[in-house]
Amino acid sequence: MEKINQNAKTNAEKTVRFASISLVLLFILFVAANILASGSFHSTRLDLTKDRLYTLSPSTKSLLRELDEQITTFESELTEHK
Repeated sequence: MEKINQNAKTNAEKTVRFASISLVLLFILFVAANILASGSFHSTRLDLTKDRLYTLSPSTKSLLRELDEQITTFESELTEHK
């Protein structure tokens, strides 16, 4: 009977240790994913419109690369008035 209780304690300790390690690894993975996502997608946007309405054309990108001066762009959202 004493051996059964000892095995139960050992199994319980293994379960607690496994759960603790799993939580720490999950937390590390969560932090790493957030760091990667914030760095990778900081200035990336997807244009999911059918006709790619908000994507610069290759000729516009080429023209912008050839500019000697820095330019400032403004973004505004147009709303429809009824």
